[in-house]
Amino acid sequence: QDENKTLAQYLFEAANCLSEFQTSSQEAIDLYEEAAALHPRDYKIHNRLAFAYVQSRKYAEGFEHFFTCWSLRPDNSDMINNLANIYMATRRPLEALRAYKLGQRVNPRDADGLYNMGVLLMRMPGKRQDAMYAFLKAYKLNPQDVHLKDAAGKILAHIGGAGAGAGAG
Repeated sequence: QDENKTLAQYLFEAANCLSEFQTSSQEAIDLYEEAAALHPRDYKIHNRLAFAYVQSRKYAEGFEHFFTCWSLRPDNSDMINNLANIYMATRRPLEALRAYKLGQRVNPRDADGLYNMGVLLMRMPGKRQDAMYAFLKAYKLNPQDVHLKDAAGKILAHIGGAGAGAGAG
């Protein structure tokens, strides 16, 4: 068991080195797969493997390993957010929205999940106000984040512009 864990760690580190130098490397994926087979309950191996698959646009395989991560750490909202991102990338907005909402129930302070949910909501008909709320709430949680600050600024400018236009008429 310890030998498998040591070998899995070696394979994991080798795959990390490869993935640092080559995005979407099948060789790195193969090493991560071998490491996952040797140590199937290692969260970080499945996480890196999932990202490697997603970078290669192999979303079904990435989803499988993010799901494994979530099953190993069900209180980790990042994994739910990653599952939602795959739903969004594969044009399944309703599933993505459900996953983002689940992530918020698991961790209401997940600003990244709120931001991603806002991006999704902006693309959905009739959901612009919900998107604005998600962006502003995310910004309140993490005001140092440049993307959140930019999104909040645009929303506040839009609200200010809409309010000014309505008052002028």
